Amino acid sequence: MSNIRVTDAPAEPRHKVIAEAARDLRKGERWLRDWLKRHPYDQKGEPYYRLAGRTKLFTDRDIDRIRENLPCPLPSFRRSRAARRITTSAAPTSASLLTEARELLTGGSPQR
Repeated sequence: MSNIRVTDAPAEPRHKVIAEAARDLRKGERWLRDWLKRHPYDQKGEPYYRLAGRTKLFTDRDIDRIRENLPCPLPSFRRSRAARRITTSAAPTSASLLTEARELLTGGSPQR
């Protein structure tokens, strides 16, 4: 007799519920539900999940396809800083008051 091993047929992929799929994607369950409402199918028209009654079931392949279609987490551009606001004041600032007091005490502005 020869030593031929009989291998089992490949196992069916394990299905995950939406909470497990969201955890794998590092997102919240509510976020995933909302995202799936807006994107029920991939570019090929294949749904991202299977239904068992009202329960959405996901395979690892489904989760990978979702991950590939998520928006980039970082924007490709850097936001510029907002320009500083320059305003005029009706009253003199404390620096100008200090300069005025120094001129009154010394009889002129200090030498630099």
